Amino acid sequence: MNSEQSKARVIKANLNLQAKVGTGTISEEKVQTMQTALENNKIDFAPMAAQFLTQLEVAISAARIGEGDVNILIKNMTEPVMQIKGNAAMFNYKMVSNLANVVLNFLENIEKIDSIVLDIVDAHHKTLNILIKNKMSGDGGAYGVQLESELRDACKRYFTKKVGAIPTADGYFVG
Repeated sequence: MNSEQSKARVIKANLNLQAKVGTGTISEEKVQTMQTALENNKIDFAPMAAQFLTQLEVAISAARIGEGDVNILIKNMTEPVMQIKGNAAMFNYKMVSNLANVVLNFLENIEKIDSIVLDIVDAHHKTLNILIKNKMSGDGGAYGVQLESELRDACKRYFTKKVGAIPTADGYFVG
């Protein structure tokens, strides 16, 4: 990655987009109201997560067969993981969100699908199934940290074998 590619670009929103989202800051009162609503949320995350896990299972199966464009196969695995990551965080499933974040980063950096990629994503799928079926919300404590570390290490081993993979300070890869 050259220095020109690594520079962030600031893109000013056009007037149409600004009209949709508005300008200015969000009041502390509104932020607190939303935080309270999230904390008091009684919606069960498990059925929603089950739908995304089913989508991921179907995507993994399709990728194992290998029929179709590799970018679409990767996208079909990435989308349910992205949904799980975002929704898990909202429903206080921090460990699930953290694990999904690791796999999301992994999927966003692969260029081809091989058996090792599918094994990593499938192990992630099976792990999340267990966590969600057992309603293991929260961050998982030391177990959650260890599980995330093991998953990150599996991804790291995969990318270490890949020519040109560069680990970043936070353990992610650019390749």
